[in-house]
Amino acid sequence: MGQWFSGQDVRARRRAARNRRRRPSTFETLERRCLLTSVQWDWLYANEQDQESVEADLPRLTERQTFSLESRPDAAHTIYLDFDGHRTIDTPWNRSRSRDVIEVQPWSMDRQIHRWSEDELAAIHQIWAAVAEDYSPFDVNVTTRDPGVEALRRTSARDDQWGVRVVVGPDPGLSDGALGVAYLNTFTWHEDAPVFVFAETVPGIALTTSHEVGHTLGLEHDGVQDQHYYGGHGSWGPIMGNPLSRTLTQWSNGGYVGATNREDDLSVITSGNGFGFVADDVGDSARRATMLDTRNGELDVTYAAITQPDDVDVFRFEAAAGLLQINADVLELGANLNVQLELRNAAGKLIARSNPDDSLGAAVRANLIGGQYTVSVTGVGDHDYSDYGSLGQYRLSGTVPQAEAAAPTEAPDETAASPTARRYRIRSTRQVQIDANSISTARTGIRVPPLGGTIQDLNVQLDIDHSWVGDLQLTLIAPDGRRIPLSMRRGGSGDEYRDTVFDDQATTSIASARAPFVGRFRPETPLNTLSGMDPTGVWYLEVRDRARLDGGRVHGWSLQMTLTSGPSASLVASNLQPTSQRGGTARTPASRQLAEAPVRLTSPRTGNAAEESSSTRRLEVNATGTQDLLDEIYRRLGVFG
Repeated sequence: MGQWFSGQDVRARRRAARNRRRRPSTFETLERRCLLTSVQWDWLYANEQDQESVEADLPRLTERQTFSLESRPDAAHTIYLDFDGHRTIDTPWNRSRSRDVIEVQPWSMDRQIHRWSEDELAAIHQIWAAVAEDYSPFDVNVTTRDPGVEALRRTSARDDQWGVRVVVGPDPGLSDGALGVAYLNTFTWHEDAPVFVFAETVPGIALTTSHEVGHTLGLEHDGVQDQHYYGGHGSWGPIMGNPLSRTLTQWSNGGYVGATNREDDLSVITSGNGFGFVADDVGDSARRATMLDTRNGELDVTYAAITQPDDVDVFRFEAAAGLLQINADVLELGANLNVQLELRNAAGKLIARSNPDDSLGAAVRANLIGGQYTVSVTGVGDHDYSDYGSLGQYRLSGTVPQAEAAAPTEAPDETAASPTARRYRIRSTRQVQIDANSISTARTGIRVPPLGGTIQDLNVQLDIDHSWVGDLQLTLIAPDGRRIPLSMRRGGSGDEYRDTVFDDQATTSIASARAPFVGRFRPETPLNTLSGMDPTGVWYLEVRDRARLDGGRVHGWSLQMTLTSGPSASLVASNLQPTSQRGGTARTPASRQLAEAPVRLTSPRTGNAAEESSSTRRLEVNATGTQDLLDEIYRRLGVFG
């Protein structure tokens, strides 16, 4: 197995650690280490095929999409993955090496640095997804979109946006053979002093990036006994060690035998760097449980995340007598989460529990007598590791027995699955403040990826707290610019849009309803105006507050769409097979991506630029992997929007 080694002696490292504790804002000793790149992460590729043949079949993104990936676009702090070359000027790197300019050429797999190949774009997508999964518990944006230098350096005490640049490319003579170098404890520096990553393979780049960024956040190496880097044991290894041969890598608190570093990684990352954990958007008890949509006997696919070691996500649902199955799948590209599922009845009695030994995902199956039930999701450990770092994203799906019901009084908002129609719900939980002291306009966006169909039916669900909803004008803006008024200053002095659904088939018009608005209402303008359009692109919910004195908050909203099915030209199905096995067994890549509308994307290889508005934000969700994953939508975990 490849070994990592330090380029510093022990005395120098101890001096660096003491200096960092005493003067956390000063420059730190350069951290160097090397890892061999001969070890492959087989679980990135499925069917035991060779790397090249499988990578060629992965879904492809365009160049513009590849360099617009964002894991959390509304976050104030950034980890920028810079693949297209960079000139470092007037930083500690320059001063310590007496070099006015340190220039790194664009990263390349084929040495053709003036163009991006499809394989290179696919690799960048994989690298981004793996790093984004490592940092998914935290309110920080992992992005391939250049945010500009001012978003990466902290210029004053009043500056609330900063981050770190990760320059990925060939070594310009900084490392003496190391695959990554970084200054310690530098995430809050006032200079754009990058991390450099010189690895060449997809897994090497991803792991080196997460490891080196960890150093900028204040993390030290995880070793064991007399070894400076710990390679892990069983299936598990610590991110701040040397876990190249492990299929599960996590943040660590030194909870393994012989650990040389008992550092609490999660605490260090979320202390003193300007950001904390992401907000939890799922209830944590039966009383606060989040309701699951189980109409038509299918559990509406739900995406969420376990973000802290004590996090428990509890969902509730109604079921008739019959056979139930609920699946919890984790992301297959470097998942950090080991799921445990528990099914309980209304009295809290445990009916079923699942945490299989051969999978990071879980599934419960039971014959029910009917009633109300809860299913809970937690991150757990194994005989190889504790539950400390078992954090990350998951997807719930399944079938729930439903009793035959009388004909509904209003048409359902979703069409049953059929060969010609598919249902989607894309949710944003980005919270947007509505200022009480001004007449203002707030927008929150959702970006819909290519789904290969056109709109057959469209509903809009939203949650808004406001102390005088008659002040508000709510408008849906489609990607083609068409504006659909949903509610124009309705409700008078009443409060709240609470789980409000705008549905053309609802029996009650919003114009004739009274606040608080709870339930389904026909909008001011029919949503079927948009029937037949391709939903791909950025959708916005615009909230205009037309009076002062009263304020509130948008807590989230979603698009509920039924699409006529059809082939997608830009989203190609992979031939990967889901296995979710531990050890060295092949595993299926799956990822999601978020994108903020870029001001300008310029390729250093082509010089071409694409301009869009910089005044709004957007969400892009894209599933990759097997065909069933392509039919699903990832929603943002905690702060999607």
